[in-house]
Amino acid sequence: MEEYNRHARNAGAKEVRIMNRKWSWLFSLVFALLFIGRSTSFADDTTDQTTFQGFSGQTTDYVDSYHGFKIKIPIEFQLTTKGDTMIWTGPMVDGLATTISINTTVMRGVPSKAIYIANLKSKKDDRDITGVVPMGVPILIHDKKKKALAFRCKEAEHKPGTPDKKDAGDIHRWYLYMFGNERSYTCGFTGTYQAFEENKLQSTYDAVIKSIELIPVK
Repeated sequence: MEEYNRHARNAGAKEVRIMNRKWSWLFSLVFALLFIGRSTSFADDTTDQTTFQGFSGQTTDYVDSYHGFKIKIPIEFQLTTKGDTMIWTGPMVDGLATTISINTTVMRGVPSKAIYIANLKSKKDDRDITGVVPMGVPILIHDKKKKALAFRCKEAEHKPGTPDKKDAGDIHRWYLYMFGNERSYTCGFTGTYQAFEENKLQSTYDAVIKSIELIPVK
């Protein structure tokens, strides 16, 4: 009788261990499914937040009388660096943050035309630069609007210093050079080569370039 009871106890313990393993496996499966669902949802949320939906076309006016310019900045861009080099950082487009920048260099005593001619020739001779186009930028002088010497250009489609075409994720830049107020202004507009290829940035950057004016330095 005692031997029978011992076998019965062993059989019961074995059955309990089997049931515990089954419940443990079941709980693990449920937890894994919940975790996967949560992870997928999080990934979807992240994608939604980082997917570029296009620019709204709305802008804010930025006036800088210390450096002598004013500009309309798309509301998607935030001022992240202040000083002689101003940088506005915009949304991620095709894996890279877009930026708008203006660098101001004082050239006191040097005629604007001389600086303009030297820079224009330099960019035309630069194999890594293309699309050099002279233009004028409004400048306010003694309460009268005139035209400051300027030109725009962009990086060539090949990698700098090589004949190889840029990859989709490579950085690509547009430039605007302006000369007035005894200063040289260099404006930069950046994004991926792919974003420019797919015309995601051109209209926005063109609008910014057209909005720029030089004003008296105070």
